[in-house]
Amino acid sequence: MAEPEPELPVATEGSSGSDAPRPSGPEYAVVEPGVVVRDGQLEEITFLEYVFGDVDPSEPLPLLVVLHGFGDQPQEPSGPYRGLPGAFRVVLPRGPVAVGGGFAWMSVRVGEHRLGELSEQLDVQTERIARFLVALREARAVRGPTILVGFSQGAILTLSVATRHPDLVGLALPLAGWLPPLLRVDAAEGAPRVLWMHGTADERIPFELAREGSDDLRARGFDVTLMPYEGAGHVMNDVMNADFHLWLAQVLQNLDEGRPLGDGLPFP
Repeated sequence: MAEPEPELPVATEGSSGSDAPRPSGPEYAVVEPGVVVRDGQLEEITFLEYVFGDVDPSEPLPLLVVLHGFGDQPQEPSGPYRGLPGAFRVVLPRGPVAVGGGFAWMSVRVGEHRLGELSEQLDVQTERIARFLVALREARAVRGPTILVGFSQGAILTLSVATRHPDLVGLALPLAGWLPPLLRVDAAEGAPRVLWMHGTADERIPFELAREGSDDLRARGFDVTLMPYEGAGHVMNDVMNADFHLWLAQVLQNLDEGRPLGDGLPFP
């Protein structure tokens, strides 16, 4: 049985926790003052939806879609998602492949070196998420472009969706991911900026794969910034989480000020 990825607060890894209020249909449940949650299903994808801020959840809000890693499942966003300015909506879809006590987007992992199978499954899931993003924006009031975030397998899927469906993503934030060569394309007009975090000691998706992949996408015309974190493994450590929080805060400020989402982000 495959082992799940390490538990990571930034990328919705791990179990949901028995003490957290759980949604039970179309109505929002109060998690705490200023945070509500409900579940949903669109395009045969189940998801959790959190709204942060003392607002009517039906109002148009910035939208973050967060894709979990292998063997994990959606849970309440914590760490970098807390203390951000303004109100926003976070949607956390669940992968279709059951793995132990969690889920995955693809049954094949990068370390298994079955790139043909991985690429085939990734192709299918890319189109599923693309349809989901269209349906989500039709079903929810959204302000600004969609911000797509993913960790590990979720980062692989984030890169694939952002590069192959640039009209659906305003900013891509892959965390510890990669994109197989078979699914790389040249940048189309209006392609989103890609801000990529990766540990230099990542044992599951080696940093050299991330470097090669980001260089290739950049050569294909994408605006890609790869941020290496010295000594970090396949994990979002405290430094990465702190930087990611600053990124999200700047992105939301940019949206409020009508600036490109990727402008002025602080880099170490």
